[in-house]
Amino acid sequence: MNCSVGIDVGLDGAVVAIINSAIYKWTANSEYTYRISTKNTKKDYLITSMRDILTNIEDLLMETSNSLIIVLEKQTAMPRQGVTSMFRLGKGFGIWEGLLTGMRLPYKVVTAKEWQGTICKGYAGDTKTRSIAAASNLLPGLSLMRTKGCKKPHSGIADAACMALYARGL
Repeated sequence: MNCSVGIDVGLDGAVVAIINSAIYKWTANSEYTYRISTKNTKKDYLITSMRDILTNIEDLLMETSNSLIIVLEKQTAMPRQGVTSMFRLGKGFGIWEGLLTGMRLPYKVVTAKEWQGTICKGYAGDTKTRSIAAASNLLPGLSLMRTKGCKKPHSGIADAACMALYARGL
C-alpha cells in the first residue's frame, strides 16, 4: 500500500492523508493549523505549522514503511476573483511547494479539472458539491466537518480528500 496526500492550499484549506486504511486530516482550527489571526483579524499562513503537518506525515509514513505521493492543486486566476485573494492563494501554493521541495517529498501538481474529472465523475452539482459528495461516498470514515460543532461539510477537507484519492491512483 502507499500513502497518498491531498493538499488544498487555500487559507481555509486542508490536508488529508490516506495511509493504508487510516485517514488523517489537518484543517484550520485543528491541532495543526496553518492559518492565524493577525492584529487586523486577517488570516495568514503559519509556515512552521505547515512544515509540522508534513513532518507528521513523514513520521506516520516511517511507522508503516509505505511509499508517498502528494497532490498539490495548481492555482490559476479565475474570472471575477479579487487580486488580493489570488495573491494569497498563490502565496499558499508557493509555500507548500517550497516546503515539499525543501523536505524532498515527492509531489505532483495537478489541475482541479484533472482530479475532479477522475474522482468526482458521475456526481451532480457544482464543483464543491461534487467533491463533498465524492469524499462522503468514497471515504465514509472521514468527517468533513472542520470542528465537532460544525453542521456543514467543509469543502476544503472534501477537496483535499479527493486529491488524496486521486494521488492513490497515480
